[in-house]
Amino acid sequence: MATTRFQKGSLKQIVRAEGKTWVLRYLVTRPQDGKRVEATPLVVGLVRDFPTKSLAKQRVVDLGLLEKINSPLQTGKLTFQQIAYHYMHPEIGELRDLGDGSQETSKGNIRHCINRWGNTPAVDIRVLEVESWLKSLAKESGGKYEWSTVGKIRDAMSVVYQHAQRHELVPAGIEYNPARARKLGGPKIKTKSGYKAVRVTPMQIKKMLEFLPPLQRAMVILCALTAIRISECVGLRWSAISWLENKIYIRQRWRRGKIGKPKTPASDSYVALTPVLAHLLQLWRKETPYAEETDWVFASEKTHGKTPRFGGMLVRDYLYPAAEHAGIIFKQQDGTYVDSTGRRVTRFGFHNLRKAVSDFLTEGKKADVRTIQDTLRHENPDVTLARYTESSLESRLAAQDVMASAILEDKNHVQ
Repeated sequence: MATTRFQKGSLKQIVRAEGKTWVLRYLVTRPQDGKRVEATPLVVGLVRDFPTKSLAKQRVVDLGLLEKINSPLQTGKLTFQQIAYHYMHPEIGELRDLGDGSQETSKGNIRHCINRWGNTPAVDIRVLEVESWLKSLAKESGGKYEWSTVGKIRDAMSVVYQHAQRHELVPAGIEYNPARARKLGGPKIKTKSGYKAVRVTPMQIKKMLEFLPPLQRAMVILCALTAIRISECVGLRWSAISWLENKIYIRQRWRRGKIGKPKTPASDSYVALTPVLAHLLQLWRKETPYAEETDWVFASEKTHGKTPRFGGMLVRDYLYPAAEHAGIIFKQQDGTYVDSTGRRVTRFGFHNLRKAVSDFLTEGKKADVRTIQDTLRHENPDVTLARYTESSLESRLAAQDVMASAILEDKNHVQ
């Protein structure tokens, strides 16, 4: 796209219903092909009110029309920050279509891009520049992010450009999206990290339970039997548990200090509630001082039950020591952790319990694929399978019973 110089426009008199009128003619860049074309003239004023051209020129200045015709929107030189803000606009942007958690993650990734490219005209950013910047963010290049995170930052930048093209803020065509996919000639970066989740077995979870206080023990059992996310776990109120239906309804989650929607539409569902799990939760309800229907299942004593417990603190203060007790991870002299193979553990938490459900039920086909998918409340893996079949409550209860038996051995005995 050619560089646009400052333009003063040209004044012209036209005949309108109100009488002869001064209008200001000027050029804009057509987003479709980048060509300079004449825009709809701006009205300056009636000739009878501004009889000379010099008075009309002064009127142009007074109305700020020169700034208007030389704004980035008119010149086709919108900065990356401007198209990013358009994407994030609460009324016209597309970010609002994402779930609460996804919105926050996407905003964070876009802010990385704004910090680097904010004042640069969007059409002037080049693929190789983006590629070099993204590589500098990776850990192996001295940055602080895994490649999977770097890939998400690239994807967020690409989505901003796609939005801008749909709204004709930048020219159409993949060549005007410097963060496009690699197969389309975009930045050549890795999109997967070397991270591998620490595997946890039912017997190891059983040993973890021996090391945990009542509240944390109840949380681990709930997460290990239902595969709910920790944000969904701490976001539960007693009213979400339907004892008669054998269901726990997941209608919200607690994340970053506030209530939000479930992560995906498929997450807005229920998980099975077997008798053994119901019994354990009822025991916990008798212990907690916050047992009303509107109370949080895992309420914080520090806030006198006004908020749930904070999942992040639970992980470091309780889950790590319990996992070490169970022989899942091992603390080194420098304070870091490794797994049984000696590989450094960079992440360990409630998500490992969620993965344990999938791993255990998949092995030996202890439950069918559809039941596992519904237990985890995933939208995929197969569109047809997801749309036209659904596992029954009975099959989900049976799957949870298998997990409960493996962890607790005697379903009728609760310590």
